[in-house]
Amino acid sequence: MKKICNILPLLIAGLVSLHSCDSFDWDPIEWETTPPGLEKKDNIQVPPDGGTYVLASQNYPGFMYINIWWDDEHHTSLSMNKNDVSAFLVKDWFSVRLDHNIITVAIYGNDSPLNRKLDIGICAGDIFDGFTFIQNGK
Repeated sequence: MKKICNILPLLIAGLVSLHSCDSFDWDPIEWETTPPGLEKKDNIQVPPDGGTYVLASQNYPGFMYINIWWDDEHHTSLSMNKNDVSAFLVKDWFSVRLDHNIITVAIYGNDSPLNRKLDIGICAGDIFDGFTFIQNGK
């Protein structure tokens, strides 16, 4: 009987932990974008004159971090503390600003013959998403 009393709390804890794993299902990020229709996410074509894109999560109040890759060789991350107003990255041909649940991407005009690629990877808890921007050279 004493063995059962010692094992019973372990069994209960195991069952509770199994049940709690099921309760942490993360919903996919629901996006509202400007311009509209960017939900396709893969290979968003940016005109040679550039453009500004706003990606707003409708069901998460903020992101843990976003990863940014450009030209297939550079990488950095942006994250915010609860006291931060925003976080941003400015490079010679683009800028990215993170304001809690809103990401603003500005891609500047491309007068060069080189193509440009910008990948944004997004983490909100245990859910991941991303956008790829492609700008062809002239």
